[in-house]
Amino acid sequence: MPTNRTETQLAKKPTATELFPDFSHRRVSIAFVFFAACAAFAISAASAPWHPDPVQSFWSALALCVAVGGLWISSLRVVAPRLKKQKIATAYLIAWALLMAITGLSLGVCYAVLGTEKGSHYMPLPSTLIMAAALGGLALRYFYIHANWQLNQERGQIARSQALAARIRPHFLFNTLNTIAELTRADPEAAEHAVEDLARLYRMSLADVQHKVPLADEINTAKSYLYIEQYRLGSRMRQTWDTDRLPADAQLPILTLQPLVENAIYHGFEPCPDGGHLRIEGWSEGDRLYMVVTNPIPEIERSNRQKGNNMATENIRQRLQMAFGKQASMQTEKLDQQYQVTLRFPYVTGDTQG
Repeated sequence: MPTNRTETQLAKKPTATELFPDFSHRRVSIAFVFFAACAAFAISAASAPWHPDPVQSFWSALALCVAVGGLWISSLRVVAPRLKKQKIATAYLIAWALLMAITGLSLGVCYAVLGTEKGSHYMPLPSTLIMAAALGGLALRYFYIHANWQLNQERGQIARSQALAARIRPHFLFNTLNTIAELTRADPEAAEHAVEDLARLYRMSLADVQHKVPLADEINTAKSYLYIEQYRLGSRMRQTWDTDRLPADAQLPILTLQPLVENAIYHGFEPCPDGGHLRIEGWSEGDRLYMVVTNPIPEIERSNRQKGNNMATENIRQRLQMAFGKQASMQTEKLDQQYQVTLRFPYVTGDTQG
């Protein structure tokens, strides 16, 4: 059984209402127009052998299809919230029956306005109902496939994010244990602090990846990680923090900053015998916050390490987009033998961990 919110979402199945698309989206609107044009073409083609003006028949059929489709979409918006407890098949049967009822009602109005004989020339009753039934079924099938595709995309993003957040490289654990063993003899108090920092890191890695934490906590977690690594690297790593201009209560997805400084150590300092300078800075511009992590680039970059770095940064980018959408971004660049990662995200406060 799922034991936390992330596992619940990974096991989640789409509900009946989620299978209806968001008709305010531009791509859905384009798809609607395409379906309407296909339906109009099919209806006019069915009446072409005996209709004197096929072009006029097409435009009449298109007007009918747009009207029927618009009424159907509006009706689904009203009906969908009432179908939450229904099975998917039942919800789709209701939606299909609603389409047929609207089509029949629209044809009745057209026949009343134009006259039965003239209306049947433009939009024959049997072929129109058959086309509406067939295309309605195809549209509902498309809704089902598209909804499941979107859900699978979300599952994949959550799974990748969980893997990133839960991942602490084995070499880091072994190095930390060796460091603690050395400190136990040389500096017991420092060894105790290192154990506490390691416990804090693992506790954070077990949290739900969709939780957001105050920026102050995220910074402290990254500092705990660097506190451990500083003992091992010594003078090879010099670090500077300039984050006082950031609001401490801003919310950020858990374990966003720590993997960045971990990458800086793994890709920037370990392969570089001379070490270098690690700089973490941040500032705000209106309702946007910025954080920049800069580390040295070794003269010889190992291809497997660079590949792992690209995968990690891409996962962090996806986590930011999951949390903030287009309001967040991450950019990477190389400047004067320095590798720089820039995070941009909105200033959001409040308890979002629920």
